[in-house]
Amino acid sequence: MKKIISRVLTFALFFLVLLVIKTLYDAGVFKSIKPHFAGSEKVVKTAGGAEDIIINRQKEVAYLSVDKRRTTLAGKPTPTPGSIYYLDLKKPDATPVNMLPDFKREFHPHGMSYFRTSSGKELLFVVNHSKLNTHQTIEKFEIRDTQLVYLESIQHNLMTSPNDVVAVGERQFYVTNDHRYLKGWLRTMEDYLKLPLGSVNFYDGKTMKVATSGIAYANGINISSNKKMIFVASPTNGEVIVYTRQPDHTLELVETIKVHTGVDNIELDEKGHLWLGCHPKLFAFVAHQKDSQKKSPSQVIEIIYQQEGIYEVKEVYLNNGNSLSGSSAAVAYKDHLLIGGVFDKKVLWCKMKPTTKDSLPK
Repeated sequence: MKKIISRVLTFALFFLVLLVIKTLYDAGVFKSIKPHFAGSEKVVKTAGGAEDIIINRQKEVAYLSVDKRRTTLAGKPTPTPGSIYYLDLKKPDATPVNMLPDFKREFHPHGMSYFRTSSGKELLFVVNHSKLNTHQTIEKFEIRDTQLVYLESIQHNLMTSPNDVVAVGERQFYVTNDHRYLKGWLRTMEDYLKLPLGSVNFYDGKTMKVATSGIAYANGINISSNKKMIFVASPTNGEVIVYTRQPDHTLELVETIKVHTGVDNIELDEKGHLWLGCHPKLFAFVAHQKDSQKKSPSQVIEIIYQQEGIYEVKEVYLNNGNSLSGSSAAVAYKDHLLIGGVFDKKVLWCKMKPTTKDSLPK
């Protein structure tokens, strides 16, 4: 009997060691960082971390989701409220302009989505982590030149831990729930064991339902250029999950793209390519979240996606965290590349050098 118990304990210990090693490997602990980028970069100062960035290609401007997130996470009052900022890409020396200078609601923006209606109205949907609400909200604004006009707050009991949103109509959107558990050791276990407890919800303008579930840390979300597919980032699994939209607005799994890094927000360029701000070393990012002096490498991944099984993954940018720590968003427009981070009070405005043509078959 003692031999059986000893063998069981030995096996359990061996399994635990393997689990720890795999967790460390998947988190990028053993990954070497060799900075590279084919282009130039400059720093644009911001009032807080630009966790998400969106490009309005018709106006050639960028919208930045800015907040002092360490202060917010600590539950302390923020002297400079979170806001959405406007950056004019037509002006090389442009600085961010606050689009909500007189907004009175508690506002801690996270993921965003731009939507243009058939009548030409421009809307911005923003995840808001307001502490005054039992459940988190999606704030809806109308874009009027360099200012936002508040329209409504959308709240639902299914939307417990929203991370990012993608609008598909004037009052319709998909939103990710990155966790089931909101705090404590259960949330920690959910992260470190990579439990697939995240989900994507769909709001039809009146109510909300689960569109798909079983995702480990459902993070960034976006929609394909033809509006038929949805892409969801899973940073703890290092993958982008591809779905097709169904007539009832649920999502059907197509495939997962292994990126092998902590993928965060997803944006599309004018060609329909996916651009991802990433955390190549997740534990370094966790340390950076607690201490601004600890650097977290920044990475930009481009995915050229054509159809199921036909795609190419490229690493466009990598730094050791000195230029920008904790990159969470990357958007490309023409030869511009903007990179934002969760905490650093700056955005990298990069100019990309011309590259060779895509290697995928047409």
